Amino acid sequence: MNNPNKTPNLFGKKAFIIISGSMIPEIQIGDVVIVNDTDAVKIGDVIAFRRDSTVIVHRIVKEMNINGEVMYQTKGDNNNVEDKELAPKSTVEGVMIGKIPAIGKVLMWLYNHLSIVIVVLIAILILRFIFR
Repeated sequence: MNNPNKTPNLFGKKAFIIISGSMIPEIQIGDVVIVNDTDAVKIGDVIAFRRDSTVIVHRIVKEMNINGEVMYQTKGDNNNVEDKELAPKSTVEGVMIGKIPAIGKVLMWLYNHLSIVIVVLIAILILRFIFR
């Protein structure tokens, strides 16, 4: 792996589930955003970038060069103000190329209820085995 701080990709594509309303109306809570793993970003692009252990999906509103490092000023479309912290180019996961509406809600439900699903499946298998 070239950069252990970046999300693994599949054929240069990455997927993130949106859990906040900062990009409404373009991106809704529960949408899955697909990004292309690329360094070629420009003002107006919706990017996914890493801030500590969180990935944020916001729009680039300004590009700056600070002490030789490219930094992006970002903003959620639904937010009144720009993000306080700049996003260094090195933290960019990629540029949004599409979204899958609402599927993230199903994935989050399954993830949060995985133990219940497993218990029910085991119970069904045991009952089938006992009452053969």
